Amino acid sequence: MGFWEWAGSSDATTVLTAVFGTGGLGGVVMLVIRHVLKDKPPKSEQVEAVETVAAPAPDRDALWIARQALAISDSDRGSLRTLQDQMKELGAKFEHVTRINTIQGEWILDIRGRWHIVRLSEDPPPPPDITNI
Repeated sequence: MGFWEWAGSSDATTVLTAVFGTGGLGGVVMLVIRHVLKDKPPKSEQVEAVETVAAPAPDRDALWIARQALAISDSDRGSLRTLQDQMKELGAKFEHVTRINTIQGEWILDIRGRWHIVRLSEDPPPPPDITNI
C-alpha cells in the first residue's frame, strides 16, 4: 500500500499527525531547527575561534619558531660583526701601546746601563721618539 492509498483511506487527523508529527516531516524540521539553533556558537565566538586557529602559536608552530631563530641569528650576526670590528680596533691600539712600552723600556734599560756616563751630563738624555709609531 502506497502513501496516497493509505492517506485516502485513513482519518485526516492520523494523516496530519503522521506527516507533521515527530516521525514525519515535522520531526525532520525539528531536527534541522535544533541543529541550526543549538549546535552553532554565537558569531563572535566563531570569529574568535577562526582568529585563534589562524594565528601562529609560538609553542606549537615550528615555522614560527624557525623564523624567530633566523631573525635572532641575523641580528646576532650584525652584533658579531660590530664586535669583531671593535676587537680589531682594540687590537691595533694594544699593538701601538705595546710598541711604545717596548721602546720606552729599551730607553730605560739604556739609561740604566749607561748611568755612569749619563749622570755626569748636565742635560738629561732625550726621550725616545714615539711620534711615528
